Amino acid sequence: MTIYDHTWLKAEWERMGKPERQYLDPDSPLLGWEDVVTHENTWFEDLEYRIKSKPYINWDHVSDKFNWIAEDDDGEACLYRGEPSRDNYSWFYQLFEFQDVGVHKSFTQGTCDWKDSLVMRPVVRRE
Repeated sequence: MTIYDHTWLKAEWERMGKPERQYLDPDSPLLGWEDVVTHENTWFEDLEYRIKSKPYINWDHVSDKFNWIAEDDDGEACLYRGEPSRDNYSWFYQLFEFQDVGVHKSFTQGTCDWKDSLVMRPVVRRE
């Protein structure tokens, strides 16, 4: 197994979002994505690396009244009219100003820490 020192790349990925990794060999007993520990500066050629993903939804299918999406500690994801705040375990906004995203087919759960899951609807400039 070859070991590479990608300290600079890892630092750049952490600036963009926390990385995770998985074994490339489908017969590996260790399946699935796992966190890359911050103090590890060596990366291995038999592992695949990526930035942890944030939740995704096709905003074209979401009412214009919702502008934010976020996942709670328990994995529950909601759309919010305004920018939500977070407490110890969840995101919250004004009463009845949010909607569960489970009804949207295009929703894909993120793999990032729930505290990093807040995403704002992209702003589209119309001319």
